[in-house]
Amino acid sequence: MLAGVLGGGERLPSSRELAKDLGISRTLVLEAFEQLEAEGYIEGRKGAGSFVVEGASPGSEGLSPGPRNASGVDPSGHPRPSPQAQGQGQAQAQAQGQRPGAPAVSSSPGSLPPVDFKPGVPALDLFPREAWARELAAAVRRLPTGAIGYGDGAGLPALREETAAYLFRSRGIRADPEDIFITSGISQALGIVSRAFLARGAEPRDETAGPEAASSRGVEPCPRASSAAPPSRPDSRKGGAGHRLDRPRDLAVLENPCQPALSGLLVREGIPIFPAAVDAGGLDPSSLPRDRSAVAFVTPSHQYPLGPVLSAPRRVALVEWARATDSILMEDDFDGEYRYGGAPLQPLRELDPGRVVYAGSFSKVFAPGLRLGYAIVPPHLADAWRSCRELMDIHSCVFTQAAVASYLASGAFERHVRRMKRVYAARRAALLGELAGAFGDGVEVVGEAAGLHLALRFKPRDFPGLRFDGETVSRIARSGAVAYPASRYAFAPAPGIEGIILLGYGNLDEASIARGVGALASALGTG
Repeated sequence: MLAGVLGGGERLPSSRELAKDLGISRTLVLEAFEQLEAEGYIEGRKGAGSFVVEGASPGSEGLSPGPRNASGVDPSGHPRPSPQAQGQGQAQAQAQGQRPGAPAVSSSPGSLPPVDFKPGVPALDLFPREAWARELAAAVRRLPTGAIGYGDGAGLPALREETAAYLFRSRGIRADPEDIFITSGISQALGIVSRAFLARGAEPRDETAGPEAASSRGVEPCPRASSAAPPSRPDSRKGGAGHRLDRPRDLAVLENPCQPALSGLLVREGIPIFPAAVDAGGLDPSSLPRDRSAVAFVTPSHQYPLGPVLSAPRRVALVEWARATDSILMEDDFDGEYRYGGAPLQPLRELDPGRVVYAGSFSKVFAPGLRLGYAIVPPHLADAWRSCRELMDIHSCVFTQAAVASYLASGAFERHVRRMKRVYAARRAALLGELAGAFGDGVEVVGEAAGLHLALRFKPRDFPGLRFDGETVSRIARSGAVAYPASRYAFAPAPGIEGIILLGYGNLDEASIARGVGALASALGTG
């Protein structure tokens, strides 16, 4: 785009085509598209694809072809340093989780990279490298030869046992280790649920239909939960009114807004989606459909991305809705370790263990690159889960699993959580202080004090007509910050979301936070 190869209004290849052409994971392509969209270079048009934003090509104000540009972002969407800033920029960029050799800088020599407020990124500079290296080395030495071959798709028994014990200590969750399945992160858990427990609806977009076509691309179709008629004998898999809990559903219920990768996955799978409205109390169960059985993907402990916590009455109502409609709940507890006020909330799973798949992440505690999480799967859903997982990647790295199991058993994991909770609380406080200084009472935080990001609403009274569209996001990027509009996470109309942005603070030190808020204020005319 900056080199003029792609002009304003030009359509980009689909993520699937681009991943195939480049020979890389589609997840990487989707993340790159998300980054480019967040920085105002591209925009998604419903049903049409992604397009280069007008004004993002050479000759536009603030952008020019050449080795550097005012936004400090290269055509791939990654920050880029100037030669003068290599030494200082690389050290700071690595602390912020950017690739070595790729931190962004402004057009002036020696300047610092833009502050990336990407939500959900933990403090990568505080990853316990030495302790992790010891545990990993010990795992390599300790695991018997038989354990390093093709293993159980559910995960190492030691990690499943330690995970069950940890969840009971930290959240009061009572789970049999046999019901715990180790995953390559929550994203994989969401993918397994969508493929194993949801019946395919309309033909997916930009896909060749049919299992034969899937196999020809090197991807095996995932076996789904059985849709056969229930047996006449008593069966523990039955729910109310004689329904089978393991049969596939034909409707997905998603919070709106939600993680774009999830809504995109379901659209590509051709699965009908019901958008559940989110208000200050989280998802409203009274708005859910009563005439269809569904799989509902929910984030009750800290709604993503707006942040409200689902109240106890609504939790009960949601479980009652699931029972009444014979639905399954997919509980995504992506950052449950980090609440900055009060005790952990009771998970939905404790209200009805047979209807809730509960998923959590080790990656959010350590680093995304770890790619390790877990799910508690009801026994009647375990066979379909296991089959689907084993067709994806068989199982997670056994050495990583063994290292995390040892970390949990020694208590080091919980010590690390306590340390990081103090760090994130301080960074959140620093961000709130900077925002108050820059915007006063013209802004308000939406949601609860939890997680690694906050949602910030700009009050119309003080910022009339403000919308975080592509032009506004580009202006913020040119000022030295990367912001994430909440509207990019909505897949259906969501009134009032246009004036909200997401600000991640987990991977930013206090100096970077101050600089980023200053850039935001400058771009919006208050700095």
